[in-house]
Amino acid sequence: MRKKKLETFRRLVEAHKQRAVNAAMRIVGNQHDALELSQDAFAKAFFAFDRFDTSRRFYTCFYRILANTCTSFLRKKARARARMGERIPLDVVPNSTPSDPGEIAERDEEKRAVWNAITQLGPVYQQVIMLRHFDELSYQDIAEVLECPLGTVMSRLFEARRRLRMELEGKVK
Repeated sequence: MRKKKLETFRRLVEAHKQRAVNAAMRIVGNQHDALELSQDAFAKAFFAFDRFDTSRRFYTCFYRILANTCTSFLRKKARARARMGERIPLDVVPNSTPSDPGEIAERDEEKRAVWNAITQLGPVYQQVIMLRHFDELSYQDIAEVLECPLGTVMSRLFEARRRLRMELEGKVK
């Protein structure tokens, strides 16, 4: 029985590890931390695996653990920086792979603008944008991850997109 659990979990980790690292990277903005935090989240998921709701997809359940792990990490980091009197940078943008220098510069500028606009949204709106547009979860899966009604997901996403558009157009009130 234990061997079956280990093998099942190993297959799930293999299937979702890159997605988990990418999601953690979007939350914490640092590749090294993202790798470490995704590993921590998988370890936590393993110990809670027997309690997972088998009617839901693994990643939907796992994402909650990953997001909480990353959020706790960021809180600890923010408290440590606050004690040292440092500000937390809001302009973290993942690097792109070079091809045409002009195109790369333009694309990077657009990515930076979008990322900065996302960081200006409240945490609730950031989370729903990330889950839908970066993790490509369905509305139903987002509702399960956030443990809220489907209508709430839809209204939060609508408002998040509206605020993001306003932020990008420079019309934030």
